Amino acid sequence: MLSRARGALRRLKRIVEGRLHPRRRRAALAARGHPASVASAGFSRPGRPSPPTARAAAARRDVDLAGHRLRVLPAEETTSADLVLVMSPGQRRRVLRDSGARPERTVVLGDLDPRDADRRAIIDPFDRPEEVFDEVYARIDRCCRALAAALAEGSRG
Repeated sequence: MLSRARGALRRLKRIVEGRLHPRRRRAALAARGHPASVASAGFSRPGRPSPPTARAAAARRDVDLAGHRLRVLPAEETTSADLVLVMSPGQRRRVLRDSGARPERTVVLGDLDPRDADRRAIIDPFDRPEEVFDEVYARIDRCCRALAAALAEGSRG
C-alpha cells in the first residue's frame, strides 16, 4: 500500500482526520525532510476536548492535548489536500462520498503499518483504557514513520 501513498505526492500540504495531535505527525514528516501543514478533524461532536485517558497517554509521548478540541472535517480541506489520511476503510468511503476528495490521495493510515499489515483499520480508542490509547498512538506513529519514509523515497526517485 505504500505505492498508493507514494505515487501522487510531490509535496505534502495537509494530513487530515487523525486521533493524535497534529504536532506529532508534522514532526515525523519534518524529521525526514518533508515539512507539512497538518490538520486534524473528525465527523462529529465539534468542540469536544480530548478525554483524560487520551491526554494522559499523549502526555507520555510528550504531546499536550489540553487545548485540543475536535472539529468537524470540512469538505474543502479534503478537496485541496495533497493527502487525506483516514483511520478505516469506512471513513475512506465516507470522505470520498461526502467531500469529493480524490481517491488516489485518500489513504487508510493503517495500510502503511509495517507491522500490522493485515489490519487496515486503526481502532477508535474513545471510552477505552489508557493502554488502548497507548497502542493506538504507537500504531499511528509507526504509520507516520512509514509515510515519511515513503515520501523521502518518492522525492529521490
